[in-house]
This record gives sequence, structure tokens and C-alpha cells, in this order.
Amino acid sequence: MSIGNHIHLAPLQLGELPYHPNLHDLQQKDKYIRTQFIPASNNGQDPCDELGRPHLRQFLVAILNEGVAFTDNYLYNDQFKRSKITSSPPSAAKVTLGSTSFSQEHLSSIKWEDQAPRTKPRKLQKERWFSRRSQHDDAQGPWTVDFAEFKIGLLQNHSESEKAYTPDVLDYADEIQSEGCSTISNYTEIGAQIMEMAHEIKNPGVDNRVFPELVITAQITPSSFIIIQIPVNISDLPVALYSNGKHLTQDRNTPEGQVIPQAKHKVVLGAYASVERVTQIQDPNNSSTKNDWAMATTSDARGYLPMFAQKLALPGAINKDVGLFVGWVCGRRGGGDGDNGGL
Repeated sequence: MSIGNHIHLAPLQLGELPYHPNLHDLQQKDKYIRTQFIPASNNGQDPCDELGRPHLRQFLVAILNEGVAFTDNYLYNDQFKRSKITSSPPSAAKVTLGSTSFSQEHLSSIKWEDQAPRTKPRKLQKERWFSRRSQHDDAQGPWTVDFAEFKIGLLQNHSESEKAYTPDVLDYADEIQSEGCSTISNYTEIGAQIMEMAHEIKNPGVDNRVFPELVITAQITPSSFIIIQIPVNISDLPVALYSNGKHLTQDRNTPEGQVIPQAKHKVVLGAYASVERVTQIQDPNNSSTKNDWAMATTSDARGYLPMFAQKLALPGAINKDVGLFVGWVCGRRGGGDGDNGGL
């Protein structure tokens, strides 16, 4: 089964991103500009502009289509080998965990120049993907989350919410936001931004990790939405914070105005790719409505964290996120029993 050319561990380069005012000067001299993709004419139908950059609309649709195809063909089609069914307190829903792998040979066979084209990465590493899937009663009941709450927490404020409910996320930096493409084709409420997610590693002698990400979110239908995260190399981006070391001399504050001292620590840049989808479904057993929350991820924290250790830890981490999110949403209502309104 084929996979797309964007949602992988190999980071996107600046020259492979659509035009943005904060990127233009860098893209003009970017060594990764793909001159082989420069079109003969720029009439809006070509995949790229005169500098070889993909047009924003085609770029977003290509990645959204890739994410939808990945969930349809892999997550919803049992292409992940199931490892176990477990719980994630305080969530009332059970969580099914799974995994699959894409070999270097498989990745090498990808048509990297298809859709919104990108250069075939010089170094391809085997990708080990881990998945989880849980089905939540579509109600603001005890330790359940309704669809509107999923939308607010995951679709509309994804990175901000992740920091709020994930204890080891110490900071997030919103570097670039794309505007002007909220609706394309069948996708609505589209968002696209470059983020840096900073994670605190509490093990002595291990540096904090920062994951520079292109985050794309969209409503697919009134009852389904998707979140896609792709690694991006922004080390040369002046507005970046962690990727170019500016965090070492700049204070970072919490929303309450308190300085985050850990944000000035040395960091290692990692890579993280994921696809996440929430869809309302009908329970075949009793015709009730469920919110099906499915996600898959692959990552490389790099540095001195051995890959075998990362693979052992990741299934537990993504399972724990379910309970963290549900607990956070229920707590935001005003109490854990879910009887005090929405977010």
C-alpha cells in the first residue's frame, strides 16, 4: 500500500514550503530549492511558483489528502498490528494500541515529486509508527468528551492545548501562521502554522527536546477533523526561538507572566510526525454516538536517547495522552464529573 511524500521523519526544508513573508529571503537562497520543479509558466495551475515553491492551496490540499488517505488506509483498515487494549485513566474509554513499520526500501519507492513536490531526502531511515484508537461517548458526562470539546481542544487550539494538558511540554513557540486559505475544496477551518514544541526531560544529564513542526489542521466533514504534524528544518529562520539558539538568552513566560527557567536550558532538536483524526460514528450495538479518536506517530528524539528505548516508551506515552486530555477537558468544565458545561 502506497504512502505519501510529506508525513515522514525527514524534515521539510524552507525551500519546500509555500511563500510566506518571513520565508521569502531565505527561500531565494535556500540550497534545497528544487529548480527541476520550476514551471514554464506560472498560471496558478502549476505545482510550483517561479522559485520552485509549492503554491499554498495545492500544498495544503496535498498534505490533507495524504493525511486522510493514511487514516483511511492504515488506521481504519487494520494495517497497524494490534499490541493490546488498555485503559488511560481517568478516561472512560478503552484504548487500542498498535504499530507498523516502513522500511528504507519502502520509503525509497515513494514518488517524492508527486502532488506538492519535494526533494527526495538524502538520508532515509526506517520509520516505526505507533498508533492508538479510542471511542468516547459523545456527551459531557463523567470522563467523556463530546465532539464540540474535541474540536476546541484539538482542532482549534491544538498546540496551546497540548501544552496545557501535557506535563512535560514546558513551552511552545508559534513562529509562522499562514492566512487566507481557511476553506479549500471540501476542507474547512484550515489552519497552518510552524511551531516549536519544547519538552522537558527530567532525567539527569539528558537535554530537553524541541520538535519544530508544521502543524496543519482542518475540518473534513461536519463530523470529522484532522491534525497533521510534519518535521520542518527552521534552524536558519530568524523568527525561530529554539531551533537557532535564541532561547538561551531570551526569557519565556507562562500565560500568568512567570518566567520558565527550564526554557533557557540546552536543547536537542528532534523529529516528530503524526496524523490525528476525530470522527463521530454510530455505535452498532446501541445506536449511540461515539467520538472515534485515532492517531499514529513516528518520532526520533535524537541525541543520546537510544532508539530502542524510545520505541519502548512511545506506546505508553501516546496512551497516557488520552487520559491527560480527557481529564483536562473535564476539569475545565469546573469539575471532573462533567456536569458543569463546556470549555
